[in-house]
Amino acid sequence: MCAGRICIDVKEMAIHLRSRDELEKMHRAGLIVHDVLTTLRDAVRPGLTTMDLERLAEEKSPESLGSQRSKGTAGILALCALR
Repeated sequence: MCAGRICIDVKEMAIHLRSRDELEKMHRAGLIVHDVLTTLRDAVRPGLTTMDLERLAEEKSPESLGSQRSKGTAGILALCALR
């Protein structure tokens, strides 16, 4: 299937059906991320550093996002992963 210059092999595409439990977990994770990003957006102002945002994100949900588990693994150096 080609649209303009981009061609996609439809045979390799798949729809992964999710269980109700998986969808609920994804929904809860999305709500947590929304809450953290809204907090960060509202906190941004001139003079604030990315490290300040990092600390704020950690304070907002240190357990919910697994900040301590994730940091330092798979190249993730910060909860916000700002570079």
